This record gives sequence, structure tokens and C-alpha cells, in this order.
Amino acid sequence: MISRDTNNLHTVKIDTKITTQTTMGAKNLDLKGDLYVGGVAKEMYKDLPKLVHSKEGFQGCLASVDLNGRLPDLLSDALSNAGQVERGCEVALLKADLQGPSTTCQEDSCSNQGVCLQQWEGFSCDCSMTSFGGPLCNDLGTTYIFGRDGGLIVYTWPPNDRPSTRADRLAVGFSTQQKDAVLVRVDSSSGLGDYLQLQIERGNIKVVFNVGTDDINIEETSKFVNDGKYHIVRFTRSGGNATLQVDDLPVIERYPTGNIDNERLAIARQRIPYRLGRVVDEWLLDKGRQLTIFNSQTTIKIGGWEKGSRPFQGQLSGLYYNGLKVLNMAAEGDPNVRVEGSARLVGDMPSSSITPQSSASATGNRSETSPSITDITTTTASNRQGKQTTTPQDDLLVASAECPSDDEDIDPCDPSSAHPPLPEAKGYPSPEVIRESSSTTGMVVGIVAAAALCILILLYAMYKYRNRDEGSYHVDESRNYISNSATQPNGAAVKEKPIGVPKNKKDKKNKDKEYYV
Repeated sequence: MISRDTNNLHTVKIDTKITTQTTMGAKNLDLKGDLYVGGVAKEMYKDLPKLVHSKEGFQGCLASVDLNGRLPDLLSDALSNAGQVERGCEVALLKADLQGPSTTCQEDSCSNQGVCLQQWEGFSCDCSMTSFGGPLCNDLGTTYIFGRDGGLIVYTWPPNDRPSTRADRLAVGFSTQQKDAVLVRVDSSSGLGDYLQLQIERGNIKVVFNVGTDDINIEETSKFVNDGKYHIVRFTRSGGNATLQVDDLPVIERYPTGNIDNERLAIARQRIPYRLGRVVDEWLLDKGRQLTIFNSQTTIKIGGWEKGSRPFQGQLSGLYYNGLKVLNMAAEGDPNVRVEGSARLVGDMPSSSITPQSSASATGNRSETSPSITDITTTTASNRQGKQTTTPQDDLLVASAECPSDDEDIDPCDPSSAHPPLPEAKGYPSPEVIRESSSTTGMVVGIVAAAALCILILLYAMYKYRNRDEGSYHVDESRNYISNSATQPNGAAVKEKPIGVPKNKKDKKNKDKEYYV
């Protein structure tokens, strides 16, 4: 139920929940145009206020419409119908029941706080404020790595398409070890001074913005985010009011004193003569709106790598700002986005504009003073995952523990080498140091040791077999054995005894013996 009384008290009631709002504007509404129920014409959606996020008409069952006490027959009284509109809700309800619960929004239908949008024959997930993507918001978004030398991604609005907003929505995922850095900054046109900045300050997330009055800040102090783990930040602004959420922590709300339009108007009216009240009211109301609008937004800067700024080092994923996914646009080569410095898309080779010699030299210089980096898990463009381990030699963030390769590579790649060889024709510099986890290294060492031990045992057995004593056999050729066969069982040749020669008798003491070893 939506209602408004004579004192301009607006009331919205949904089931048992009621919300009220008082305004100081005009009390009479001039409503002489058409009344649209269930949506508007397609060409009208682009002209709706920016606070109206819906771009589609209503789907479902609508009944008992009450307009100031009048109950119209929507189908009979309609001037025109658009789309499929039928009388009664029984068919729609029956169809929905037959579909079963698998096509309706459930509490866990979308991951990572994605918003479930119920459709006529199923549902979809709005992953805008999650930093993730995919049908169910469980695929890691487009990720860029910002190295020690500093990187910057800049989106610039066309001159004739610079928005002015009363409400803003910003979300991004990141991992870093920095205590102080600028992640994202949005600026207005030169001379206006409006801005919005997302930053890390003393290890905590903080947002500062100014839309024409004073700097307003909102900060999450209960959790440090410079631990190298993946974190998600969600920020919303409506006028001077703001909300901030880090990961799954409770939402922080900020309502600056005197920010609401009617509060400012009430303060100003006390000093305005009565005869000028209406004119000044309109001027103050318009001025109040201006003090809550982020005027003529010009650029979105990601990474903070500028003169006098605090460059960000780490990874940024799935950035979303008022409908723009700037990292996706940068990966797709959008002409309004430029990438500078060491910002690199995860899964890509480093920029070919740097020669291998200069890259190696820069690596050597950084290794003298760079801090160690703890485990940071990233995902490449091909959904490969890996970890980088602590090292005192380099602070580059490695996207994967696998060797970068493509179909044209000729030389083999050794994951354990610091700089795997690449074809010289491509002109790529040596990739970053590939780090393996200590557990993997221990397993490999154990396997190698076991294999070496088995080889040693096998070699020793072969040596003993080849050098064993085969024994000797002494045969008295003058003596005949019982058998007259040409060979003995052991294969030794025996001379045949001439016929008629008597047997020689010998004492048992002189009997030949055979020894087997």
C-alpha cells in the first residue's frame, strides 16, 4: 500500500512492515497523463529516473488495484494492452506449481551474496555486487595484478556522456599486504571537486567521498584486509548517506548530520522572511538536491598509480561501478579504457614493450629491498589455480604455479626454473619467478630419494648376479659312470668306455665329490 496525507507524509506498507517519509515540497500533484500498470512502453525505460533500476515490466499476478477508493477493471478500462495479459491468476499459479521449487528463488540460489531474480520460468542471479560472475555468481571475475612498480587502469567517460548521480554502487574483490593504498577513485570534471575514493588505511577499508559539501568518510575498523587473503568490499551511496560492507561482516551505515534535504530546509527557513518563503523554498530544495549529486563524473582510476598517490600492489577482481565492469572492459580492449604501468591481466604474458634484459635488471634491483609475499591464491583466465609462497627475492604476484605456454612454444618449460626459456622470435621477456609450495617440494624430494634407493638396490643385485661363483667340476676321465650317456645331467661331456675293459675299483675315500655353490 502506498499513501500520502495532507501533511505530505508518505507511507509505504508491505505486509506488516511500514516505512514513512515526510517531504516539504508541493502538496498537490498534477497527474493528468496516462496511468501505466505493470510497466511502461519500451522506449520509456531509458527516460525513467536513475533510481528506478528495473528495466522490465511486471510478471506475475496483479489483483485488487485500489486507486483512491476506486477499483478499476484493468482489462475493460485499459486504453491499450501490451504483451500477454490474461484475466485471472489460476493458470499462472498452476503453471508455477507444476514447475517445482527448482525454478524459484531460494536463500542459497546465488552464491557470494548474489541477488536472485525470479523469472517467469526460472530465475537468474545478479552478480554485480559480488566481484564474481557466472550463472550462479561462483566464477571468479576478471582479475588484474598490480606489481611493485605500480600500475593504473583508467576509464574515461565520453565528453557528452558524463553522468551525474544521486546514488552510486561500487563493489570489488582484492588481495594485498599493503597497509596503505588507493584501490579505486572516481573524479568529476575539473573544477567541480566531487570525488569518491576507496582506499586501505592502516590495514582497514575506508571510503571517502565529497558531493559538494564536506568530505564524508565511512570505515570498517573491525577487520584488517592486508593479510594477503581475498576480500570483497561493497559500497553504496544515496545522497550523503552511505553503507559499507567487507566480506560477510555486518553492514555499516553512515548518516551525516544535516545531510537530508528537509533538515537543511528546516534550518534555513528560520532565517527567511515569510513573504519570500515559497521562492526560497524552491531554491533551497534545488540547492539541496545539488548537494547530494555526484556531478559530471569523468574518470574511474583503478590502482592509484599517480604522482603523489599510494599505488596498489596485489590483485583486483570483478570491479563494478554503476553498471560498468571496468576490468572486463579493459580485458576486451575497450577504447575508453587505458592500462598503464605494471597492471597485467591474469593469464596474460607480461607486456612485450619491455626487453628481457631490462626485465631481468629490474628484477635484480627489486630483490634487494622487496618484502616477502605470503600465499595469495589467484585464478588464471583458463581457470587454473596455484599458490605463491614466501620468498625474499621478489614481490611479484604469480597467478599460477604452472608454466605459461602456447601452441607455438618449442623449448620445454621447467616449472622449477626461475626464468623458463621462451622463443626469441616472440620478444616476450622472461616471465615471473615460478614458486612452488613447500609441501610439493617435499613430496618431489621424497619421490626422487625413493627412486634413487630402488636404483641402487637393483644395481647391487645385478652386480652380485654377474660376479657369482659358478663352481668347478673335477671328472676322472679314467672312471666310467653307470650311465653310458654322452652327457651328464649337468651338461659335461663324458668319453665312452671301450668294450671289454673291466671296472676300476677304488676306495670310497678316493671317490670324487661334486660341489655346488
